[in-house]
Amino acid sequence: MKKLSKIALFFTLFLVLFSFAGYAESVVFNYPLGNETLSGNITLNVTSDFDCINATFYYSNNASNPWQNFIGNNTTSDGRNFTLLLDTNIIIDGTYNFTVNVTNSTLVTFNTVTNVTIENKPNWYNNTTSISSGSQYSPDQTYQFNITWIDSDGLSEVILEFNGSNYTNSSGNLSKVGGTYYKDLIDLPSQNYVYRWIANDTLGNLNSTENLVYVIAKNSSVQVNLTLNETESNKTYFINQIANFTAFLNVYDKTIYLDSNCSSWNNLTDTNSSVTNTTNLTCSGLFFVTAYWNAENYTNKTFYFSVTNLNWSENSTHSDSLNYTKNGNYSLLIKWTGNVSKVIFESDFN
Repeated sequence: MKKLSKIALFFTLFLVLFSFAGYAESVVFNYPLGNETLSGNITLNVTSDFDCINATFYYSNNASNPWQNFIGNNTTSDGRNFTLLLDTNIIIDGTYNFTVNVTNSTLVTFNTVTNVTIENKPNWYNNTTSISSGSQYSPDQTYQFNITWIDSDGLSEVILEFNGSNYTNSSGNLSKVGGTYYKDLIDLPSQNYVYRWIANDTLGNLNSTENLVYVIAKNSSVQVNLTLNETESNKTYFINQIANFTAFLNVYDKTIYLDSNCSSWNNLTDTNSSVTNTTNLTCSGLFFVTAYWNAENYTNKTFYFSVTNLNWSENSTHSDSLNYTKNGNYSLLIKWTGNVSKVIFESDFN
């Protein structure tokens, strides 16, 4: 009986040792899997089949040294699943192997994935202007446009496309401090500008910003005043009526312009910040009148006036002074000229 117990104990120990010897702890990559192309930010992810305290990640283009370049490590996990965020822009474009070491207090196990290609376009940030978009025009103002480009392979060209003009780093039209490129433009007129930045690295990878809009608003510091027969508003006139249009500025010794699309109008200019146009309106229709100075960069003032070919005359009664007569008849006369389709008479007579 004792002999059988010793045999059973020996057999059990043999099975345990055999099982242990045949079992090897392992770690596998969940991402990347190998034979793929990556760019930008990726999350390295591995799973171990035993409890670990640390996972350390490496990359290498040297098959004999998989631990050539240290990436980082992760000690905060559930003990079996480890992740690490990697910005692949820190790695020069090429094909690499990725390796992970996982450890507990007594054991180190590693695994490697192969043929992972890193291919990144140039990246940009800090796209700014020295004067905010939407600011008002200012004479001789300097506007600086900035951007910072990063690329692990190095840049071969940076271009600023600005409203139809190209400024390039290779031609010396752009300035550079470190990875920041900038262009100074002086005395830009008031308008909306479309621009974008483009970069090309030494491996031929190209990237650009989206089309951007930069606005320089018209300057409102010089006030333009405009009156139509002493009224600052739109106005209606009759045909052949004499109209007075006056424009003036709130500053002296500036050239002011007074224009209209009315055919009987003569456009006027005056260098003394004030101008008046007295016009016999001989054409009917709807017209504009605009007062301005330096129209490209400063605000103007525009009103509309209509000229109607309906006019009246001879508005009269048969007497300037009427005495009441019971059942008497009273005559009121008005004469209209033009294409009259309807006339209405309103009165407070009972």
